[in-house]
This record gives sequence, structure tokens and C-alpha cells, in this order.
Amino acid sequence: MGDLHEARVDMLLAMVRDTISLLGHASTHREVETAEALTPKQTRAPRLSDLADAVEHLRAENAHLREALAGRAVIEQAKGIMMARHGCDADAAFGMLAEQSRIERRKVRHVASTIVAAASKGRVLPAIVEVEA
Repeated sequence: MGDLHEARVDMLLAMVRDTISLLGHASTHREVETAEALTPKQTRAPRLSDLADAVEHLRAENAHLREALAGRAVIEQAKGIMMARHGCDADAAFGMLAEQSRIERRKVRHVASTIVAAASKGRVLPAIVEVEA
């Protein structure tokens, strides 16, 4: 039974380390906590539940970071469209997106997605509030 437990711990440690290396952008605080959880203690071996919790947290953080990265890309595309349409700089374009987001009570990335979708299909772009830079 002890060998099976050690094999599971080793497997989970490997999974956690792989997940950490894949993330690359995990918060320093979380990396320190995870490293502490994975550091073998003199008094006890890491518990499977601790390792499973660490893996689950890292997976959730990975999903969040991927969503943020995807949102950033669509916002940058929408800013480019706004800059071309209104002849403004990047800050003014983002200001327009942010103001429209506030007015519609939608996230900036959702407003940006609407603009990019309309532009890619050749449709008339939604009306956007112009903000003075």
C-alpha cells in the first residue's frame, strides 16, 4: 500500500510541476505557495488532497489567464478598427470602448467582440460614443 501511495504522490507531483511549467505566467505568490506545498516536509509527505487542490487551483488559474489573453487580443483588434474609423490614437480608441462598455453595462471585451464581428462580416459597425482624448 505504501508503494502505491508513493507512486500516486509522485504522479501528482509530476502533474503539478507540468502544469506550473505550462502556465509560465502564474502569480509569484501562488508559485511560492505551491512550491511550499510540494516541498517534502521532514515530518510528513504531501497529502494527496493538498496536491489535488494545488492542481485544481492551477488549472482554474490557467483557464482564467487564457480567457484574459483571448480578451486582450479582441480588444486590440477592436482598438485598431476604432483607430481606423475615427482617426484617433490607441488611448482614445480604448477610451471609446471603455465608455461604451460602461453605457451598455457590458465588459469591454464583449463590446470589442461585437465590433470585430461586425467589421469582419462587412456590416455597419455599432454606434460608439466618441470620447475626447
